[in-house]
Amino acid sequence: MRQKVTIRFGLLFSVLIYAGSSFAQYNDACLWLNLSMEKKMNKKISLEAGQEFRFNENYSELGTFFTELGATLKYNKHISFSVYYRCSNKRSLDDMYQFRHRYFVDLSLRKKIKPVTIILRSRYQSFAETSYEENTPEKYLREKLSLKYDLNKKFEPYCYAEIYFPLNNSQYKRVDNLKFALGIEYNLTKHQSFDVYYLIQKQVDVKKANTDFVTGITYRYSF
Repeated sequence: MRQKVTIRFGLLFSVLIYAGSSFAQYNDACLWLNLSMEKKMNKKISLEAGQEFRFNENYSELGTFFTELGATLKYNKHISFSVYYRCSNKRSLDDMYQFRHRYFVDLSLRKKIKPVTIILRSRYQSFAETSYEENTPEKYLREKLSLKYDLNKKFEPYCYAEIYFPLNNSQYKRVDNLKFALGIEYNLTKHQSFDVYYLIQKQVDVKKANTDFVTGITYRYSF
């Protein structure tokens, strides 16, 4: 059983690479590095803080960096709610960084069918750049479906797909961004873990669509 699942994850990885290279118009290799800390207040509530650095242009420049703060409420073992705030700086064409505010709210539904856990996350987000006097926040609904495989106590491979639905785009689009990812979580100790993943991010329904091929590494500390 475990061997079959490993083969399936490998096949999915190959499909991700092929899909991205086959329809991309502009490709970029990116590196996302994240540091995350989680404080469990009790069995229901946890607080989280994170710092992420995203390098693009084939790893040559720091495209975006941000700080994120959030809280999660576990209603029961199947349902949870999260609220987050993110302040970020994104590099523009003139090599200046534009400051952005982002707010988002998550509803997550979880179902475990051993050894696989299925997670459906719905996210509403709103963000705006402060460099413009009259800047209407961009609003999105993001739907993400994840599958996690309980390999053992140390390793947990996973994959997910995510779709972005713009809610207030002047040029009506049903979908304008897609994400596909494959990764593995490694529990180093009871409190420390690493997450290594490969992600393809694809713009949809634009003349010069960008496709990012992302290698990501996350270090997480929880207590």
